Amino acid sequence: MVTKKFNYLYKTTNIINKKYYIGIHCTNKLDDNYIGSGKILKKAIKKYGKENFLKEILEFFDTAEDAFKKEKEIVNELFIKQHNNYNLNIGGFGGSTYRSEETRKIISNFFKNKVSVLDIKTNKKFITDRENYENSKNLVGQTKNKILVKNNDNIYFLIHKDDKKYINKEVIPATTGMVTCKNIFTKEILYVSQKEFLENENYVGITKNSIQSIESNKKRSEKLKGVDINGSFTRKTTCPHCLKVGNYANMIRWHFDNCKMLNKNDIIL
Repeated sequence: MVTKKFNYLYKTTNIINKKYYIGIHCTNKLDDNYIGSGKILKKAIKKYGKENFLKEILEFFDTAEDAFKKEKEIVNELFIKQHNNYNLNIGGFGGSTYRSEETRKIISNFFKNKVSVLDIKTNKKFITDRENYENSKNLVGQTKNKILVKNNDNIYFLIHKDDKKYINKEVIPATTGMVTCKNIFTKEILYVSQKEFLENENYVGITKNSIQSIESNKKRSEKLKGVDINGSFTRKTTCPHCLKVGNYANMIRWHFDNCKMLNKNDIIL
């Protein structure tokens, strides 16, 4: 994680109407003239002038993570509902989408190699290191056995695969009737309905006119030797390295010799 010399919680107040903004700033230069990056705060500064805002440092922290935890305690749902502040979103790592570029980098680096998991013994959800997740039998991904679906109003949400609504087809997989394509003129990648794709002459499949190398074709051919193609999407197999179970076609592609666990002192059987 990127470490900054100063990590602090601050309060910027409009001395004219007394409205204020509370946020976190991480920097190597204490006097960098930074007074906040909230969306409404920026508009207020433009309206009243920077000279009419007073910034106070409320508390210093050893790490950015500690600072964001403190911000989350203060800038909660009740806080943002009040009319005497400029804050739009709750604090913490999951807060405002209008943070400075420097703060975004800190948050991004914090979440690298992190996984949102569910402990099946305690039923608690939390974020942990990927290595801890891969080495634990009690931790599963929070989306395990869940499917992204849509209803008749095209509202998307996650649902458990055993849910009666999914089984009875009251909701359908989000990708049903959708096509990933590209515009032949703008080269833009689009995700549209199958009907729109067929009716628009400017849309083509994203693999149209793409050329596969002789090497990639040969590699694929060797992997599929002796494989029953017609049954490869229903036949199940187990990866000897990570013990994941899946349909044969996908497992051949992503596991066995290509398994990520192969690099962790596993032996190829």
